[in-house]
Amino acid sequence: MKQKLSESQIWLVDYLSERYDPRKVKTEYQFCQERKWRFDVALIGIVHPCAFEIEGVGRTQDGKYGRHQSIGGFIADCEKLNYAAAKGWIRASGRQSSVGSSCCI
Repeated sequence: MKQKLSESQIWLVDYLSERYDPRKVKTEYQFCQERKWRFDVALIGIVHPCAFEIEGVGRTQDGKYGRHQSIGGFIADCEKLNYAAAKGWIRASGRQSSVGSSCCI
């Protein structure tokens, strides 16, 4: 079951779909079956697959802090992103795409 997309994810999917074949833009893309790790948005089928994570820094609507701000969440993200890098993924934040970074766009 797919999660509801955030406004940031919707914007990013639209942005990437205007620049690439929309069939290559995936949301909640599971890149590791064993750990069930997913990327918020992924661009696949290009020279180097590119993963986008919407960090969620700040408080959620119910006033709680996001998991990216806890020590455990940060460490788990490092493990996930190191694994992805070892498998050839380039990682960018949603912000990097919106400011025209040459990271992978």
